Amino acid sequence: MTHCNRSITGSSVIWYSKSIACEMPSDDLLSNLRPLVGNELPARLPSTVAFIIGANPSQGARSPKLWNAAYRALGINGAMFPLDVSKENLAAVFRLLEGDQRVVGVAVA
Repeated sequence: MTHCNRSITGSSVIWYSKSIACEMPSDDLLSNLRPLVGNELPARLPSTVAFIIGANPSQGARSPKLWNAAYRALGINGAMFPLDVSKENLAAVFRLLEGDQRVVGVAVA
C-alpha cells in the first residue's frame, strides 16, 4: 500500500502520493472507536471527517446535519458524525482522533 499525504487547498482536501496508486487511510480508527462509543458508526469514513462528542449527541445534535449539508454544498468528501462517549472513555477517544489525519475538527456537546 502506498502512503498518502494530505494537502488542504482552499476548501478541498487532496490526497496525493509520488506514485500512481494512492490508497486512502484504512478505517482502523472506526475499529478502535467502536468499543469506546455507545452509538453506531458508519462502515467507512470519508477523506475529511469531524465529530461531535458528548454523552449522547446521536440523540438529536443538529451539528452533523448542518455540517454535512455544508460539505455537500462545497463539494467536499466529508462528514460529521456524533460520538456518544462516557467520561471514562473521553481521553482515549481524543487520543484516537488526534492520531488520524482525516479528522479536521471535534465539537464537544
